[in-house]
Amino acid sequence: MSKIRRELTALSEECEAKCREANWVGSNPRNPNFRLLYSSVESYETGNRIAILGMNPAGGPDHAKADHFTRPFKKPGYSAYLDDSWEDYNRGQHPLQRVIQGLAMILAGESLSNAMVVAKENALVSAEASTVLRNSPSGNIIPYRASNLRELPLGLAEHGERIGWRLLCLMQPKPRLIVTLANRVIEVPWRTILKNSGQPLKADYEKSIRKNVRRKYREVRLVKGTLGGALLIGLPAVVHDQGRRDVTKPMFDILAQRLMRHGLL
Repeated sequence: MSKIRRELTALSEECEAKCREANWVGSNPRNPNFRLLYSSVESYETGNRIAILGMNPAGGPDHAKADHFTRPFKKPGYSAYLDDSWEDYNRGQHPLQRVIQGLAMILAGESLSNAMVVAKENALVSAEASTVLRNSPSGNIIPYRASNLRELPLGLAEHGERIGWRLLCLMQPKPRLIVTLANRVIEVPWRTILKNSGQPLKADYEKSIRKNVRRKYREVRLVKGTLGGALLIGLPAVVHDQGRRDVTKPMFDILAQRLMRHGLL
């Protein structure tokens, strides 16, 4: 067993124990209500230097299933955004999964129009974008499942942030690009990353998605600490909008322009 696999296994066991301690379990008491990894262990060992991070796994106790948190340890090449069935949707067809697949199209250098077709019309994601998702270490800053962080038992959110930071720092090679699916600078995951990097809670660059829409693209270069050198990008309210065309299309357009500017495409 590799060192990173041992450390990821230890983090998963720590989350499982914390869930049982807080009685944060699914409808089946044997199922702890958390999800540490959204990609395979291998993506953390030899990934593509692109990390994709959400806030926390959504849903209530009925969504906690034993195979969800163990699957990334058993299936090489796994991606929750391609391989899981969320709610009543077919595998990979939940609106949020489709938006992340569209995001992967942009990260793979595909056109904006093709990315939007994938995000909105159930089109097949390209092989290149699928490879991006399968090779990108992915997860959440807080691994504990809840529809709202205020629902979590006392102390679980704070513990989750510590877990999420450790998870991010385990990635090898270290990420050069960290894409977060939420970006308010005073809240997780930005707050967690910037505070642990010893940097002010502010963005180097931000741009409104479009007029009369209270959504902003944000980015900052991490210059200190373990993740020094990485570009942190925050995409506005991806989880809440889940593919709204008036937000998703201009958001993808700005992202592509900025990645090009930074030489990441």
